[in-house]
Amino acid sequence: DNQVAGVIYATGGLITALGFNLLWRYASHKCRLISKTASEADIQKITRNYNIGFALYFAAFVVSFLSAPLTLLINFFLALFFAIPSRENSIARIETS
Repeated sequence: DNQVAGVIYATGGLITALGFNLLWRYASHKCRLISKTASEADIQKITRNYNIGFALYFAAFVVSFLSAPLTLLINFFLALFFAIPSRENSIARIETS
């Protein structure tokens, strides 16, 4: 039962990550839905974070077939990765304020 729950949970995370990646790609392509003044460096940082997140959600999905606890651990660190702003993003926010 734990494995089935882990697979379902990881699948939900993977689908969500895919949706966010597709939305970001559409929004950031030629600044369709973001400010034209957004710096290319900031766009690349966000893109990199989404790429890392998607890869880790995919890893959690694959691992979910082997170990439910490890799947939950990966997802816990993913939550921290997206919840805690990186230092470079914090500095960018302070400079624009």
